[in-house]
Amino acid sequence: MSMGGYILLNFMERYPDRIEKAILMVTRPGGDTEAGKEWRTALMEKAQQEDKEAVVKAFEAVLFEEESFTRRRELVDLVRSWMRATPVNGLVGGLMAMRDRKDYTNQLYAFRMPCMVIAAEKDKAVKLELAKEFEKLPQHKFVVLEGVGHMVNMERPEILNQALVQFLKI
Repeated sequence: MSMGGYILLNFMERYPDRIEKAILMVTRPGGDTEAGKEWRTALMEKAQQEDKEAVVKAFEAVLFEEESFTRRRELVDLVRSWMRATPVNGLVGGLMAMRDRKDYTNQLYAFRMPCMVIAAEKDKAVKLELAKEFEKLPQHKFVVLEGVGHMVNMERPEILNQALVQFLKI
């Protein structure tokens, strides 16, 4: 999911024979734009200056769909507490890894294993058009989960699990 998708793409490139099926969830194949790299670099600098709250606020703004801030407040608070508990070097390392990740957009044709791509209708972190770049995969099933944001696994686990089970049974 999300950053884990970037890791999975790297694994798919390096060890394609070890993967029977892949699930790419609320992620994208492309790297950061220059503006995205600048944003992550600025957040890294704030974290290093002991302003972790800037990182928390920046990410909470894109992790949840709007209704979660009122209807699922405890969930938002839980994720916020995880981010606040993350050591500065962990925040900086994660931001750096996302900023410097490889762009796989033009390599997708080479991934021959069946892939399920799960996008979220209200995802502010990975907009639907960015997730749709995965349609270049030779064998893919593209699923858009409606009414949910980036944290689909926590906001609506029941619809996510249903889609996962259906794909894995094939």
